[in-house]
Amino acid sequence: RIAAGRRHQALERFRNDDDCRLLLITYGAGGVGLNLQFASYVFLFDRWWNPAVEDQAINRAHRIGQKEPVFVRRFVTQGTIEGRIAEVLERKRQVFNELIEQNGSPPALGLTEEEIFGLFDIQARPKRNAA
Repeated sequence: RIAAGRRHQALERFRNDDDCRLLLITYGAGGVGLNLQFASYVFLFDRWWNPAVEDQAINRAHRIGQKEPVFVRRFVTQGTIEGRIAEVLERKRQVFNELIEQNGSPPALGLTEEEIFGLFDIQARPKRNAA
């Protein structure tokens, strides 16, 4: 693992040094508060079972402040476990998209305070009236 200081140095070099055109990171290293709005290309080599992990990796380059188009490429070797993972992920995405299309957007995008407290079998404090 790269220490926080070395990681920051590597990112700054990638961002500011014209001779440094490539930054290789794993999903694990890239998934800790990393924003890459200064990257124009994202290449995915190692597939994950959870498509949201890959989407998050791609979105790190699509952050506010990105001034250039972002090109994303997934590399998959067919006839390998990677190829089978890609097929499973594609089926998962299709099922998800079909469910959303059939049911529309969810009515609420989060839990209410009461629902959150209910998860822990406790009641929320009553709200005070502002007088």
